[in-house]
Amino acid sequence: MTRAICRTAIVVVCLVTPCAALAQGGPYWGLTVATAVTRDSNLFAVPAARADGDVLSRTTPALELGTRSERLTVTGRYSFDAVRYVRHPMLNRIFSRQSSHIGFAWLATRRVTFAGTGEWIATDSPGELNIESLLTFGRTRGSRVSAGSTLTYLRSEKTTVTVGADTARDMFVGATTTAQRARFIIDRQIGRQQTIRFAYNLHAVGFAGVAVESREIFHVLSAGWTRTFARSTTLSVNAGPRIGTATTSPEWAVRLQHVIKPGELSLGYSRTLTTSAGVPGMMDVRQLVLGGAYRPAPRVTIGGSYALAHSREDHGDFTARAAQLVATVQAARRLSVAATAHAGRQLVVRGTPATIASRTLSIAVTYTLSTLPSSDSRSARRQ
Repeated sequence: MTRAICRTAIVVVCLVTPCAALAQGGPYWGLTVATAVTRDSNLFAVPAARADGDVLSRTTPALELGTRSERLTVTGRYSFDAVRYVRHPMLNRIFSRQSSHIGFAWLATRRVTFAGTGEWIATDSPGELNIESLLTFGRTRGSRVSAGSTLTYLRSEKTTVTVGADTARDMFVGATTTAQRARFIIDRQIGRQQTIRFAYNLHAVGFAGVAVESREIFHVLSAGWTRTFARSTTLSVNAGPRIGTATTSPEWAVRLQHVIKPGELSLGYSRTLTTSAGVPGMMDVRQLVLGGAYRPAPRVTIGGSYALAHSREDHGDFTARAAQLVATVQAARRLSVAATAHAGRQLVVRGTPATIASRTLSIAVTYTLSTLPSSDSRSARRQ
């Protein structure tokens, strides 16, 4: 654990320091400390008859280093969660969750941009890694290491070509899932409000540390269309075949976003083949997401979301629902307060059906201290 922290710090410093001279006064740093109190009704994600809840406190310090110039941007960030439980002291950990992120973007020429990212997450709540399937698990150690790079070529004012590759490795209860992807994308602007996209993705996924180790390769060909209506509403559609070794099935994604003053609404539906922490196989996931945000005052933001996901794999089906409401108040320039309510429910049909429900209430206070050399860097950090 200590070695991982040291390696992250060394890499961040090595990346940022030599770039500082190139950035012409662009380096910055930021320190954030957040403390939260949370009530969790189902710590171990078990059926309601055996649910066990608790109140926990969490302290999260985070350090960010970066530099920005006209042609180069480099960022590095590290954070950890120290958690203490009231009724379950055996779960107390100084490093309950750790995360580090490194990224850069380099404008090599007027038409060519190269970017890369690297991320590491280790957590006692691996359900947070399952963004598509929404599956949750109890307090079990899980981790993810990922890296990716992209090369973007601006062929003309209306045409962009992107080539990229990324890899991710999940480790959960002795099992390892490795997912690799290569992609080729062409975006073409048609008129002032429409864009079309053609993409090819090659996926290779391997499963190790399970009863039957396997590896799957499949291809996804897709076409997309994006249209902006009246500058406030955007509709995006992507669809195409997913071609595997034995089967061919559709894959698609639809997203509708509408901006209202002062806020926004969004609705999305997608179907994709993906992996999920805790499941030793590919999952066909269909997900519906509804989200929104409203700013009743300059320093107050209220946001909410509802997600429904149905996942299918060789040994069972999963249906998960999650609803969340967040209210954030910027109490001062460096101080913010956020209250969060979350409710989740999942039905597992694997052998004997089981229903798992959970509710959490949380309030967090965040203090931020940073030094940014210019207005450009401040704008970059807010993004």
